[in-house]
Amino acid sequence: MTQRFLLSVAWRFLRAKHAGWFASFITLTSVLGIALGVCSLITVMSVLNGFSDEIRTRVVAAEPHLYVALDSSTLEDFSEVDVLATAPVLRFTAIGQSASQLQGVEVNAVIANKYIHVVPMDSYLVAGRWLDQDDRFNIVVSQLQARRWRLDVGDSLNLLLPSFISTPAGLFPRSKSLRIVGLYSSSSDTDSAQVFIPLRIGELLMRGSHYQSELAVRTTRAFDLAPLIARLELRKDVNKIQSWQDKHQALFAAIAMEKRVTSFVLLAIVAVAAFNVIAALSMQVLNKRKGIAVMRTQGLSRRAAGRIFAYQGIIIGGAGILVGSTIGVLLSLYFREFSNWIQETLGIYLFDPSIYYVNYLPTSLDWRDVVLVNVATALIAALAIWHPVKKALTIEPAEALNYE
Repeated sequence: MTQRFLLSVAWRFLRAKHAGWFASFITLTSVLGIALGVCSLITVMSVLNGFSDEIRTRVVAAEPHLYVALDSSTLEDFSEVDVLATAPVLRFTAIGQSASQLQGVEVNAVIANKYIHVVPMDSYLVAGRWLDQDDRFNIVVSQLQARRWRLDVGDSLNLLLPSFISTPAGLFPRSKSLRIVGLYSSSSDTDSAQVFIPLRIGELLMRGSHYQSELAVRTTRAFDLAPLIARLELRKDVNKIQSWQDKHQALFAAIAMEKRVTSFVLLAIVAVAAFNVIAALSMQVLNKRKGIAVMRTQGLSRRAAGRIFAYQGIIIGGAGILVGSTIGVLLSLYFREFSNWIQETLGIYLFDPSIYYVNYLPTSLDWRDVVLVNVATALIAALAIWHPVKKALTIEPAEALNYE
C-alpha cells in the first residue's frame, strides 16, 4: 500500500463533512491550540532575547568593559591590543543620605577628562555639568537617584563612608557633604547605583583604607573579552580583573532564568492542545471504524491502518506548527513597530522605563529558538498521536462489520 494513498485517505477522513461538527470543531481547536502555543513561545522568547540584548548594549555603553587592578607602577603606561582607552578609578561603596532617604551607592572617584574617553558620561548629562579638574567636594549623580533623594543640581548630598571614627561616645561612620553639580541618565543599570566624584577627593576620603585605584578599560571587542582577559591573566603586574559581564552576572542570570521558566509555562498551552489532538484522533478512530474495516477486508494491513491516523495527527500538528511559527516569526520581526503603535494610540507604556530601562518591547529573533520550539512541539504532538494510533491497530474487520 503506497504512502501516497494512505496520506490521501487520511486527508479525506479529516475533510469528511459527515464526520460531525463536533469532531471538526475538536480538530480545528487542536490546530489553533498548537498554533497559539508555538506563536506565544516564539514571540515571548524573542522579546526576552531582545530585552536582554538591549540591556547588555546599554550596560556596555555606560560602563567600562574591564576593571583591572594593577601594580601602581604600571597604571600610567598600561597598553594592550584591542584597548581603546584607559582611566584610573577608585571604587568604593557608601551610603547616600538626604533629608528624605538613605540609599547605598557605588562611588567612582575618577579623573574627569580621562574617564570620559572610557565612558562618555558627558553625553549622558541631563542637567548641570560633568566634573572638572578644579572640582573639590562635588559629585555627579543619576537623575533616578536624585529623584529618590528628592535633590537637584546645587543641593548637598551627605555620603556615609565605609570607615569609622572613634569618639568618646563610640564608633561612628565617617561622612562628607558633597554638592551635586550634574545629573546624568544612561538608561542602564548604572543609573540605580553609581555616583562620580574627583579622584583626588576619593583618595582623600579613603585615605588609610585598603581601597586601591584600578584601571577602567574600554575595548574594541566588548562582547568578546575572553582573548584580552586571557592575555591580561598572564601579566605579572595584573592582580585582579573584573569584566562588565562579571559585574552584572546576577542580572543576566535572572533574565535567562525568566526565559526558561516562561518557556516552560507556555509549553503548557502546547500540552493542552496535545490533549485535543488525542481527542480528535480518538473520535476519528471511532467514526471511521467501519471504513477501515472495509479496507482491511480488501487487503489493507494493520500497520497501514495505523498510519492513516498517524498521518492525520501529523497533518494536525504540522498545520499548527506551520501557522504558529509563521505568525510568531512575523510578530518577532515587527513587534517593536506594533508595540510602539499601541503605546502611541493608548498613551501607555508597556514597559516602564524607570524599571526596565527601555520604553518599548525590543525583540531579537533567534532561529535556534524557533527550531527548538518546533522540535519540542513536534515531540509533544508525536506522543499525543501514539494512543489513538495504537487503538486503530486493534480494529478487527469482523467485529466492526458484525451488524452491517
